[in-house]
Amino acid sequence: MNAFLKKWGGTAAAAAVVLIALGVLGWRSWHVPEWDVEALMLSEERETLPGLELMLDAGASPFGVTLLNGTDMVLESGASVGSDPSVLIFTPGLDVLLDGRWYDVPCKDGASAGVGLTLGPGEAVSGRGSLDGYGRLPDGEYRAVYGAYPPGERVGYGACARFWIEGGRVVV
Repeated sequence: MNAFLKKWGGTAAAAAVVLIALGVLGWRSWHVPEWDVEALMLSEERETLPGLELMLDAGASPFGVTLLNGTDMVLESGASVGSDPSVLIFTPGLDVLLDGRWYDVPCKDGASAGVGLTLGPGEAVSGRGSLDGYGRLPDGEYRAVYGAYPPGERVGYGACARFWIEGGRVVV
């Protein structure tokens, strides 16, 4: 036994440390945190604009987003572009419903190339949704919030779409 420990003891100890570290990382990657309501801020009331619609499609990966301007005015908004500049990436504001009240979900700041969007009456724009800045989300009911503004005005309107997270996936 002593000969085995002298020959393989250091290697076995290093392997054990590596296995423990991998176990911790694996647990962190699949472990979904619970919401701490005390640490969240209540969501502001969203001023919506009749005719401004946000539609989500869970059939696309990770999910599709369409913003439709069904109003009679021109609206401006924005999106990001990824490695393929022909694909718009929408990162909405996010609220979670807990005990009948909406709370803001904190988002990590990220940098990406952005583009301005101008939508005339009846026009729509589509792209891919991204929740990357929010980390792993617990199962529950959420709403995506995306804003648009009349040109030159500082007052914006939010379009909201409800969805659920189930097992880490977006369900509409």
